[in-house]
Amino acid sequence: MDGRERWLFARLDGGPDRPALPVESAVEPSYGFGDLDPVRGCSGDRFEFSTKNRVAVAESANDGEAPVIVGLSDAAMHMYAAAIDALPDPGDPEYAHRAGVILYGLRKLQASLSEAAGRSRVTPSVIVALSGVRTRYDELMETAAHGPNATLGQRLYVARGHAKLSTKEAANGVGLRRDLIEAVEAEEHATEEESAKIKDLIAALGG
Repeated sequence: MDGRERWLFARLDGGPDRPALPVESAVEPSYGFGDLDPVRGCSGDRFEFSTKNRVAVAESANDGEAPVIVGLSDAAMHMYAAAIDALPDPGDPEYAHRAGVILYGLRKLQASLSEAAGRSRVTPSVIVALSGVRTRYDELMETAAHGPNATLGQRLYVARGHAKLSTKEAANGVGLRRDLIEAVEAEEHATEEESAKIKDLIAALGG
């Protein structure tokens, strides 16, 4: 791990003198898409197309909250993109933990944007931002699920997604609760019996 990566994950994982931080909490206020990337030292051109779309829609919105929400999302995603680019090969022993830190933060960001998207005065820019976060989350989950250290939750999420099943439909198929499926996909533990049923479901779905 080089100096830049140690700096990034020191901020994510914390240390003895400070708590661990989700990635969006570690973003410096001045960084955003199109600015100098503090980790890679280059602009965020990889996501330029989605940034332009979000900015264009945000500028046309009358709701003053939307540009702020989208701006914070862009800043967080800029840091997440750098963290994802810095991940080692999925076969590396460090991959599972580091990917898990990023996925945890992306889940929190998704939840925040989803809540914002449910407001009556939401603008299209928030929906576009939520879509972009979900896309990155799905891509990373897909990679992690096919790694040698994939978790049960990652394998379930990807298998269910490929089968185009909702969490409720997947739960009903093996006699489990919907909230349990959601919890396992968020890396919460299940009992041995529940885990066995989930593994049967994954196998049935070809995962």
